[in-house]
Amino acid sequence: MVQDEETKCLVSGDDDAVCQRVRTALLRDALDCPPSHLVPLEVVKDRAARLHPALVVLALGTDHERSLYMLRALRQTVDSYLVVIGPADNSKLILRAMQEGADEYLDENVLEGEIGGAIVRFKAHRSTAAVELEQPGRVISVVASSGGSGASTVAANISAALAKAHGTCGLIDLRMSAGDLAPLFNIRPNYSLAHLAENLERIDEEMFDQLFGRHASGVHLLAAPCGFGVHKVTDRVVRQAIAMARRRFPYVVIDIDRSLGGEQVEALWQSEVILIVVRLDYISLRNTRRTMDYLKELGLDLDRVSLVVNRYGEGQQLSVAAAEESLGKKIVHSIPNDPSRINAAINAGSPVLLRRPFAKISRRLGTLAQSVNGQYANGASSRKQSQ
Repeated sequence: MVQDEETKCLVSGDDDAVCQRVRTALLRDALDCPPSHLVPLEVVKDRAARLHPALVVLALGTDHERSLYMLRALRQTVDSYLVVIGPADNSKLILRAMQEGADEYLDENVLEGEIGGAIVRFKAHRSTAAVELEQPGRVISVVASSGGSGASTVAANISAALAKAHGTCGLIDLRMSAGDLAPLFNIRPNYSLAHLAENLERIDEEMFDQLFGRHASGVHLLAAPCGFGVHKVTDRVVRQAIAMARRRFPYVVIDIDRSLGGEQVEALWQSEVILIVVRLDYISLRNTRRTMDYLKELGLDLDRVSLVVNRYGEGQQLSVAAAEESLGKKIVHSIPNDPSRINAAINAGSPVLLRRPFAKISRRLGTLAQSVNGQYANGASSRKQSQ
C-alpha cells in the first residue's frame, strides 16, 4: 500500500513495544511513519518542530507529570493532531491530558481496538478542516555573502513590505555579532533571543509574544542578544523560536550571520526561501560560491536559494552575466545602488521602503518581497494582526 507522504506521523513514548504497535497501525492505514519517527519523550518537541508532522501519537509513561509537560510543549509548538495513549481508569489524568491539548485519549489496554478509529477521525478532521486551518508561516532567510553586502537592510525592507501587505511580519535577528535590525527600525527591545533561551522549558505563546519589539509598520522583531547572552542561543533555541513564530506570523524573515554556525544552519533548514545577498565583485562572488557549496554539502536543496544583487550599478562592477557564469545560477533580483536614500533611512531608523515608497530602490525591494510570497499570495493572512 502506498503511504501518504504528505501526512507525516510522529510517535513518542518510553515504551518501545507500544510505539511499535502504534507505528504498525499507522503503516497499515498508509500513513507516513518511518522508524526514525519513533522518538523518546525528551526529544519529541524538538523533532516535531523540525518535521511538522500532521499527527503526533504520545504514549504516556509512568511519569505522568513529565508526559503532560511534553504534551503541553507540543501543543504550543505545532498544530498537529495530538493523540494520547494512557490508562483509562484515571479520569483526572484523562481530563488533564485534554486540557493540555490532546485531541483524543485512547485506552492503552485496548490499543489495537481504538487506534483504528482514531486514525479514521484524524483523516476526517484533516479532510474537513484543511480549507479552514491556517497554514504555518513562511520562513525567508536572508544571508550575507560577505561583509558590507547590505543583507540586514534587505531583510528589514522585505519584512516591512510583507507587514504592509499582510498586517504583520515576524523578524528574527540571527546576526549575533552585529544585531543591526533593532536600530534599522529605531526599536529598543527589552528582550532578545537570550531571554527565550533562559525560559525555553516554560515558554508559552503569551510569553513568546512579549519577547518581540513592535514597530508601527507591523514588523515584530525578536532581537539578537548582546554580550554574554550570545552563547545561550543554540540550534534548539532557534528551532523553538521559528516553530512558535510560524504559528504567530504569516511570514518570518530571518537575518542570518554569514558565519553559518549551528544556529544559523538550523534556521536555513527551516526556511522555504533562502536569499543570498551578493555584490558584483570578486570577493563577494567567491564567498557566495563557497556558501552555496556548503549548503549543498549540508543536503539543502539549492532550489530554495535565490541570488539578490545589492548595490547594483556601482562603478567598476563585474557584469551580471559573469556573475551567473561563476555561480552557475540565474540572478533574478537586483537592488539599485542608492546610498543617499539608504543612509538617510538608516540614520532615521526607518526602512527606505517606508520612507520613500515610490523610489526605484523601494519598488525593487517590494518586488523582491512579492517574489517570496508563497501561500498567501492571493490574500492577507487570517492570523491576528497586532493592535
